[in-house]
Amino acid sequence: MAVNGGDALTLRFQKDSFLMSQRHVQTAWRQFSVALDVVLLTQSSASTIVELFSGEPSIIHGDKVNDTSGERRNVVFVPSGTAATLTMPDG
Repeated sequence: MAVNGGDALTLRFQKDSFLMSQRHVQTAWRQFSVALDVVLLTQSSASTIVELFSGEPSIIHGDKVNDTSGERRNVVFVPSGTAATLTMPDG
């Protein structure tokens, strides 16, 4: 993809039934930049309710995956005191 350089560029990757991903690339004049590889993932069927104001941290476990690299699963640690905001598309 060719773009005018000299500024930050945000690449957004989307596909139906997959989670969206973004890559930020700083471009320079008369040079080329390389964005990191992207792998789009499907949403996990596992779910966890995170109590943001409980005073306790939360640990979220994703589905187990087993492939040629072995068995594993994603784990997210949400520290106590974490807050969340939501901005709707209309602002």
